[in-house]
Amino acid sequence: MDENKNMDVLEEELDAVTPDDASLTEEDLNDNFSEEVTENTEALSDNAEGSSEVSEDIEQPKKKPLLQKPVIIALCLVVVALLGYFTYVAFFLREPEGVTWATEIDGLTYYLDFNNDNTFTAHIGSIDVEGTYSKAKDQPKPNYTGATVDESETVDTITLDYQIAYFYPTYAAEYKITGSRILGNQVFHGSYGEGYDFTLEQAKWQKPELEVSSDFQPDEQLVGTWIFTYEDQDIYKMTINSDGTMSIKKFQEGSTYNGTYTVSDGQINFTFYASENTVVPLDYSLDGDILSCMSVNFVREGSGATPDQPFAMSEEVAAQ
Repeated sequence: MDENKNMDVLEEELDAVTPDDASLTEEDLNDNFSEEVTENTEALSDNAEGSSEVSEDIEQPKKKPLLQKPVIIALCLVVVALLGYFTYVAFFLREPEGVTWATEIDGLTYYLDFNNDNTFTAHIGSIDVEGTYSKAKDQPKPNYTGATVDESETVDTITLDYQIAYFYPTYAAEYKITGSRILGNQVFHGSYGEGYDFTLEQAKWQKPELEVSSDFQPDEQLVGTWIFTYEDQDIYKMTINSDGTMSIKKFQEGSTYNGTYTVSDGQINFTFYASENTVVPLDYSLDGDILSCMSVNFVREGSGATPDQPFAMSEEVAAQ
């Protein structure tokens, strides 16, 4: 009996230490575990959001400017150099190149442009002249023949290969330029010695416009480019256009006469401008790709034709 009593007491003690949820099923345990995992996940998410907010509060590093200081300095130096160059050219450069020079002689106005490749172009009305020139610095002062006048005095000289305006071919003219080209008041002071002084002034050349007759009708057989060659050298080139304009180039002189023309009764009436309009009548005859004009036989450019003789003969000479 004492033994049974002891067993009852033991069971009561076990009931006292066993938790109320000792009777939970496996499904109940799984549900509780899921709830705890969900709570932990939400907590981690909250922490992450908080961490993100903190990172946003941290000041972001500043972006570097697109132009760094060395680049800005280099650009400034380039700008200063360009400004210096243009200032020098505008106010202090005193050389013949880059300026159109003009002078008037006996009613003719001459315009000259000296190019940087030692060539020059001159305009006299509708006539263009091309040639070459050379310069020399600090030369003994010459006279008009080129002889030295004073070795102790040096000057700058310029020599043209063509006689135009005041320039004589192969003779060196001393020169000095004053004024500012940006103000348009430069003056070219030239001299071949005492008593042979001249001046050219900075100017602007405008190509003269020659009017074509309103009733002009081209002769399509004449239209084209014609070349006169003698001993394998091009002497003349005549260009006749369908719009009434025409040009005659003399290769040996480097000159080109530009103008207009009309045709009537076997004659080309060529008009060019110098101090005024000048009409030059040119008799011609045409035989296929051979144009007899100006006492020579021209060949149509690119035709491959060859004249029997280079010079055109008059009817009187041909009849003999």
